Amino acid sequence: MTIRSLYLRAGAMALVVCPVLMAASQKTVDRDSIPQPVAWPPKPAGSDALPPRQAWVNAKAATLNQEHVVDLLGITAGNCRGYGPNDPVQRVHRCGKDAYGPDGKIIPGKTEVANFPGPDDYLVIHVLSWKDPAAGAKTQDVDKENWYVYNNGRKWDDAAYGTNNRIFGRKSVYLLYLHFNRGADLDYHMRDELVATSKTPAFLDHLVSLGQIWGIGAAGAGGPSSTATDVWGMVSFPIDYVPSDLSFAPMVLDAADGHVVSSLTAKKFDNEGKYHTDFSVAVPITKISDFKYTDTAGTLAPAKYDKQRMLAAFDYHPWAFDVKGTGFDIHPYLMTGVGLGSQPLQRALFAVGWGPAYANFYAGALLNTRHVAPGVACGKNPPATSPAGTTVGTQSCVQFTFGINVGAGAVVTALKGNASSTASTASSKPATK
Repeated sequence: MTIRSLYLRAGAMALVVCPVLMAASQKTVDRDSIPQPVAWPPKPAGSDALPPRQAWVNAKAATLNQEHVVDLLGITAGNCRGYGPNDPVQRVHRCGKDAYGPDGKIIPGKTEVANFPGPDDYLVIHVLSWKDPAAGAKTQDVDKENWYVYNNGRKWDDAAYGTNNRIFGRKSVYLLYLHFNRGADLDYHMRDELVATSKTPAFLDHLVSLGQIWGIGAAGAGGPSSTATDVWGMVSFPIDYVPSDLSFAPMVLDAADGHVVSSLTAKKFDNEGKYHTDFSVAVPITKISDFKYTDTAGTLAPAKYDKQRMLAAFDYHPWAFDVKGTGFDIHPYLMTGVGLGSQPLQRALFAVGWGPAYANFYAGALLNTRHVAPGVACGKNPPATSPAGTTVGTQSCVQFTFGINVGAGAVVTALKGNASSTASTASSKPATK
């Protein structure tokens, strides 16, 4: 059995076993809560600042400014997580003067300090604005609603807060809801349902894509009215599966008998952490024309994907890295790989990668192994023919290599596009005898 066949069999086994081992599992958790009125602070005395209900939120648009999430927690759920009087369970609450121990007793000389949300806490936020209720109505229609994810890390920008829908591999999350303009005659409870669905880690998905390139198949997988109030609630959910997709489905319950009055818009979030390992495709670059600029993504990419030149790469990130992200990372990482052609072990890569936002470059050594007659120098082509009886030996040559490290999925897409283009061109040619 050849080395290549061993590689292909191992790869095929990985592509079959990994999806089986990571077959999707689901778990549903419900949390019921009673919405509480929001006690908005008054406008700061002697200040030109807007009142908090105008500065922190836009009630009509159902938006919450990221910089005021912690302020909102301070007047609702609280900014402290810890023990309380005669309570052996740590809970989120409004900070008080005294700190309590696990036995529920005051710790002498210690004052409670705000510690929520911490750097590892993720807060899913659902903000909703009801339309003005009709006279005598027992239900309200949704006007606007928005979903957010909050983490107090220093790199948590507007995209992470409002559009990326990412949670980085947590075993528990909090859900905070804020409802504007609830009718005075309307009384409801909330039921928030979380469905956690396990999934294959991203780096294994990249390995599957790499196998497809190698030829191994894989199966697909405003202001308030006098008759309305603002209300809030917060619940926490344990998460059994990481990585997983988290689908939140809020439901409005009748306060009297608990039946579901209406279901609000559900939202799905990606709960997957950072990894130290990944799989990719190294594309050597030897001249400027090997690059092309992609206007839509604002990135540099290989102008051509040649399977005989590309290498299957294993990436090791000393600093855990978001392998699904596209942003800039200041940390370099290590790469090693083999050729994607018919004789993969004839080319071995040892390099360092670095990822600016517009491209992911690598540089290092490429070890080329070939069978040639004695006396042929590295970098020189062997003669087309050799005298009879010439002994052919193995020669290994090291050369500097530079290129772009590309996601395996992008290469699969590009190669499929090339194949489709070739097939289309062939079918358009006239038949020949």
